[in-house]
Amino acid sequence: DCFWEHHHHLTALALVERGRGRPEQALRLLERCGTSLEAAGVGNPVFTLWWLHSTELLMLLDRPGEAAQRAEHGQELAERWLTPRSMGLGLLARSIVAGPSDRVELLTESARVLARSSDRHAHALAELHLGTELLRRSDRGAHPRLRTALATAARCGLGSVADQARRALRSAADRHAPAVLSQAERPVAELAAAGKSNRAIADTLCLTARTVEYHLTNVYRKLGVTGRAGLTKWFAAHPSQPASARALGDAS
Repeated sequence: DCFWEHHHHLTALALVERGRGRPEQALRLLERCGTSLEAAGVGNPVFTLWWLHSTELLMLLDRPGEAAQRAEHGQELAERWLTPRSMGLGLLARSIVAGPSDRVELLTESARVLARSSDRHAHALAELHLGTELLRRSDRGAHPRLRTALATAARCGLGSVADQARRALRSAADRHAPAVLSQAERPVAELAAAGKSNRAIADTLCLTARTVEYHLTNVYRKLGVTGRAGLTKWFAAHPSQPASARALGDAS
């Protein structure tokens, strides 16, 4: 009498176990869900995503052969149910088990396909995986992907995905931010982080208030922070300052 609720409940329990750091228990629950669905003749790949979650867990448990079989099973299910959501999820599963040479291509296609579906969670997840992989390769293309993941997740209330995207953006900022801030943006950012108002920054640097606003908007985007509070935290984590900032501080 509770067919729908039962299988979603098993999947939810598995995700809780995974979040508690118990992947073996999570995998057993997902296997139970998949076996039950197969026995009932349910072949819809998006009824629950037990096969996608179990692919991730099998890789986490260092069982790549089984993970590849599970991803292939998900792809077969998706090909019988040709919708953007199912096909995008199938590509996402394949990317999890793919080698480095194929992973970015699969993730890029998964994100493109899922963007046309109604599944915002899966789209945000694909963008997150793609951004993280590009970040691992020190590819500047990571930033827009991670920002898309964050914006999509935040808009839809997907707290876990949003938190992961924020952490990845902070990591990207830690690696690249000093290099990507222009000579015009850096002193504006440093003064804003020190608590100066836009008007005070404009007066100190002989700029218009509109120019200060423009630079700050770009700085927030590049560093992946929100407002002065985020900017202050970022500079607190990067105590070494350029000579230009020290000179400005002495002058003020």
